[in-house]
Amino acid sequence: MMIYLFYNIIIAYGLTKRNNQKRYIALSKNVWYNGYIRRKGGYSMNLRELEYFYETAQTQNISRTAEKFLVPASTVSTAIKKLEKELGTTFFDRKSNRIFLNADGEIFFERVAAARNALQSGIELVKDEKKRPIKVLCRARSKWITDLIIEYKRMHDTDFIVSSVNEDVRGYDVVIDEDSPQYKGWKRFLLSREEICIKASAKSGLAARKMTFGQLNRIGFILYGEGSRMRNLYKETCLAERCDENIVVECGDRTCLLEYVKAGMGLTLGSVRSLEEKEQAELVKLDVSDFCPIQSVYVFSTKENRGTAAFCSFLYSKRKI
Repeated sequence: MMIYLFYNIIIAYGLTKRNNQKRYIALSKNVWYNGYIRRKGGYSMNLRELEYFYETAQTQNISRTAEKFLVPASTVSTAIKKLEKELGTTFFDRKSNRIFLNADGEIFFERVAAARNALQSGIELVKDEKKRPIKVLCRARSKWITDLIIEYKRMHDTDFIVSSVNEDVRGYDVVIDEDSPQYKGWKRFLLSREEICIKASAKSGLAARKMTFGQLNRIGFILYGEGSRMRNLYKETCLAERCDENIVVECGDRTCLLEYVKAGMGLTLGSVRSLEEKEQAELVKLDVSDFCPIQSVYVFSTKENRGTAAFCSFLYSKRKI
């Protein structure tokens, strides 16, 4: 890793000579060097050389620095001399086989110490953020979305806390749901548009007939609990068609719900796309004359952190619209 990283983090140090007088230049963010020490292509010092300098500046003893890093003393000495040559100055005064940090060395040490602390702080911040799980409320129950979360976890070794129950949205990093006034102020993007259909067991014989929603409602529906997308759509459709709700099974588990439908215990609602899934091979889409809604699924986020932003970018790349 080159020293350019340090230059973007801290105040940089430079030296020029004019009329045999040393002039110190302290610059922040964008590094430039005034005078003969500027080189085409920048500076070649690296983090290891700076660590050698930092440690030696503290101990004022090259041998101790060498012992700490398990290298020969000559390696440390050469690295420091390389820094001094590159910046056109010396950092240590040498007297009677001893070294002492001089004025130039103290200035450079101050900047290197600040850079070192800033870099360590950044490393710890990134590590902490990677350890933090992403909290997802997935109200749009879909194997496709589940597979996306699993795919992202495998790619990035990210932990998730996923809920699909009707909870308060506060405290979540990401919510996957239909559009709603409760998400006012959240960042959002459209994840998918889905055609919703009524599904039945392939053994029911209903696929060969064209029926109305009211006729099918007499058979009964198997749905998730209150607050789920399909439950809300069902209630809205019953209200529009002026028929009473007829829920024969309320189920919170997707696998159980599908098994009940396969067994012919009732009908259910779901996306047409999900019929392609292996688990729904025994289900069929019914031909309903007055029921063909399109639902839009959005990704909502409020918190600004790198983990959430990266996950949302991943979901955005997988959109189906």
